[in-house]
Amino acid sequence: YIVYDGHNLYIGLKLMQSNPKKLTANKKKHDSSVWQDDSIEFFMDTNRDYSTYYQFVANSIGIQYDGLNRGLKAAWDADWKVKTFISDNFWNMEIAMPFKEMNTVRPEPGDIWGMNITRNRITSSRQLNCWSFIAGNNHRPDRFGFLVFE
Repeated sequence: YIVYDGHNLYIGLKLMQSNPKKLTANKKKHDSSVWQDDSIEFFMDTNRDYSTYYQFVANSIGIQYDGLNRGLKAAWDADWKVKTFISDNFWNMEIAMPFKEMNTVRPEPGDIWGMNITRNRITSSRQLNCWSFIAGNNHRPDRFGFLVFE
């Protein structure tokens, strides 16, 4: 699901996994390369200029990475929340992203952001599943899908 209120964008995912006990979660430090674990990446181009965008990543145990413009602003850290839950055949992730952390205000109905979501699955090889086709490079805001607010 994707919903919002006056302060936050909320995203919730249920990720099917045949054996969640085998999820890879080696990264334990904030802003480490958690995309190398079983994780979810969220990309937000709030002004749709196709060059400035925010990247939020969390692995299956809730360790976070946040970056601005492909990590070129390394000192940037956002105050966002993530919760994960691991079950017998799936894992859940719920996040709350404050609009102020993305330098924007609550969207109005009809506003459109660029957005993409990527699932990183670590099996015998790394698998990427993306909401919007990105041709092998997540850092292509010109290929993000559209998040239309109602």
